[in-house]
Amino acid sequence: YMSLDEYVFKNNKAHSSREGIRTYFPGWKPEETSILEGLMLYKNHNTGIFIHANRNVVVKNSHFADNGNCVTHALHNTAPGNFVEDSTCVAMSQDVLERFGVVCRKGIMYTFNEPPYAQVTLRNITFHGWDKMHCDSQALYTVPPDRGPYYAHATLHTTEMYFDSENSKPDIKCSLVAETGDKDLFLEDVDGTQGSTTGAPGFIVQDEDDMLAFLKNCLHPTRPDSCAVFCPDICLRRAHISTDIKPGEDLKLVITDGTTTHSYGRHPFTNNFEPVLPAGNYEAHFENAHRQQVYPGGVGLEFNSAPLCTGHIDKSSIAIADNSNTAVNLPRIPEAVSGEYQLVYELAIPSNPNYWEAGPVYSKDNHLDISSFSRIAYYLELDNDYVWISMDAFTDDSRKIGVPCLSLECGDGISTTVIQKIVGNVNVYSNVAGLSGSGYAGNVEFWPYNYGPSNVINIPGASDTSYDFGDAPDTTGHYGSMQVH
Repeated sequence: YMSLDEYVFKNNKAHSSREGIRTYFPGWKPEETSILEGLMLYKNHNTGIFIHANRNVVVKNSHFADNGNCVTHALHNTAPGNFVEDSTCVAMSQDVLERFGVVCRKGIMYTFNEPPYAQVTLRNITFHGWDKMHCDSQALYTVPPDRGPYYAHATLHTTEMYFDSENSKPDIKCSLVAETGDKDLFLEDVDGTQGSTTGAPGFIVQDEDDMLAFLKNCLHPTRPDSCAVFCPDICLRRAHISTDIKPGEDLKLVITDGTTTHSYGRHPFTNNFEPVLPAGNYEAHFENAHRQQVYPGGVGLEFNSAPLCTGHIDKSSIAIADNSNTAVNLPRIPEAVSGEYQLVYELAIPSNPNYWEAGPVYSKDNHLDISSFSRIAYYLELDNDYVWISMDAFTDDSRKIGVPCLSLECGDGISTTVIQKIVGNVNVYSNVAGLSGSGYAGNVEFWPYNYGPSNVINIPGASDTSYDFGDAPDTTGHYGSMQVH
């Protein structure tokens, strides 16, 4: 019977059908928890219950037997997800075994796609009948992701699982991995009943570099054809990081926890970056094909539905580098706010620039808007310290005032930028003691090459034997110089 007031569907049977119970798109999505209790679903060709596009549905105290599989948790199920609790899944009953002999059955199928969709949670499920089967059939399994992107990201949250066969326990089969190319499968074992040899809680994790980069003390199982490890006492969650960079463009996500650094490529189905991380605090940034730090737009951060373990990552756990907080002290500089200067380039300086292969990736590039100018200024900010320096123009080409590099992406596109000149009317503003002043004479040394100490333009006071404020550019190497003295 069905009680609409209490959202309870209770003590019903379904058998000898294609599917015992089927909820299909647009789905059943009650605001209150809805309970399907005391179900008896058996001898259905495909599945006992097919759950699709649902939310807030709890299947409990139910019995599944002799179905193609017991439960199919399919697509578009939304947060807070659905639950199967206090139930029994029987692969083969004694009746089927005596009448038909051994047949191959499956248990609970789970799938997952990207947020806002959610995974099924299993609590106190007993699996029977797998000890009688001799086929490669598991009590918990996912479908090959080659059925489309909606079947990717197969995660699972379980507790109190009981199996009558060691081989029926959840695993990540090498045969499945070889067929599909999947590299990011994992399952939560809340109470250590599935993959642990010690009873410790943890996660069954695919044995891949991207999955194990931040994991320690993982154990390899002894099961044949297993491409999984068991990682005890951790709490994993998948992040989904998106950008507006088009598919096909070479972009990497680099994540560090201060000790370990790992680079991730995009997921082949979603085009997002989808690291699976344990609890902790992380910093992340993007790099292009030349390993230069870049700042794509449209960066979004979402997560899988929360695991049952506590302390998992959330939005406060991952700091993604951007250029939104640059030049916070610039308004303190009188010349900068005088209205006499126009921003040409802005660059968040990466820690590992590779300017001998490509030019810098400016977060702002307005040089095409600049036709003529009489002065040039540079502003540098690091942590809470800043310095501004302005001077009479040393070139009339706005393309040459940026970072010099070997690539013709820098400068005028014809030859590399080499500028060594004495400049006048140099003004310096800084919060670092001893740097500020105005009306100085100075000199600039811009080039992408190595250089030596020879004082080739006779800067007063400079040495011919020591590196200082008057040196000489070479025509080889890529050490580079962008100095104002």
